[in-house]
Amino acid sequence: MERILNKILERLDSMDKRFDAVDAQFESVDARFESIKNNLINLENGQQSLQLEQNNLLNGQQSLQLELNDLL
Repeated sequence: MERILNKILERLDSMDKRFDAVDAQFESVDARFESIKNNLINLENGQQSLQLEQNNLLNGQQSLQLELNDLL
């Protein structure tokens, strides 16, 4: 009887270790998805920043063109 209980305990320990390993893998995948999400947010912010800079440059170009027209 004790032998059977020991076998059951060994199997339960083995299953517990496997569940822990799977849980760690899920946490790793979750962390990777979170990293990808943050990278996408950074890319979107960078794109918005570039669009703002482009608008600033266009406004500067228009302003310079108006000044040039006034000089002519």
